[in-house]
Amino acid sequence: MLDWEGCFNVRDLGGLPTADGRATRRGALVRADSLVRLTAVGCRAAHDHGVGLVVDLRTQPEADEPRVIRRLPAGPVLDAAGAHPFAPGGGHEAGVLYRRMALWDADEAFLAGIRAAGSQMEIYRLILDGGAARFAAVARLVAAAPGAAVVHCQIGKDRTGLVAAVLLAAVGVADEAIAADYALSAPCLAPYLAFRRSLGVAPASEPANGMTSPPETMLALLDELRRTHGGAAGYLRAGGLADDELETLQERLLA
Repeated sequence: MLDWEGCFNVRDLGGLPTADGRATRRGALVRADSLVRLTAVGCRAAHDHGVGLVVDLRTQPEADEPRVIRRLPAGPVLDAAGAHPFAPGGGHEAGVLYRRMALWDADEAFLAGIRAAGSQMEIYRLILDGGAARFAAVARLVAAAPGAAVVHCQIGKDRTGLVAAVLLAAVGVADEAIAADYALSAPCLAPYLAFRRSLGVAPASEPANGMTSPPETMLALLDELRRTHGGAAGYLRAGGLADDELETLQERLLA
């Protein structure tokens, strides 16, 4: 876990075992909730961690939300969102490449499907179906990142969890390790959820399935990727990621 003040759900994905006995490299890939939450102290911690790339998976409506819940030493607070600190003009962009790459177009048909979904797996299928090119584009950025690559969405659980899972599985990280990492989001987000409930409101852009991240959901998803695409690497290839790009991703993420 990483203590980046303001955020709730940040961790370096180094040290995860692969099926062939290797491990992921620390300082290569970080997953997070929205970095808009970061305080000045949190931004310094991100810089100290060597962040060179930020991939922001939020949609435009999410980026336009005026308020944000921040994690402060005294407890969560509701505050003005402000600009993304690593976007151009955000104040901390020097030496950091920022890209906002939503995993879907925020059209009403897609959002209606998300709202109607009866499970996390249904939501994840909707995101993955037809989204291979976007996942491949994220993989391409991460493979060429000039420093630690941070991938984040709004709460760092679903979209970020999917991207992390696909990238990790594509370089051979064991299913159980990916699922165990995915499961960490629920306890990380517990203070956020408790504070949000105390306000009696929830941002409309957040999913209705709460803050749960059961490992069996991720295990089922990885198994489904194997059945439908031969695995995460096959899914990324279907999205246009070339074999040499996949090799670069492996070199980048594995120690």
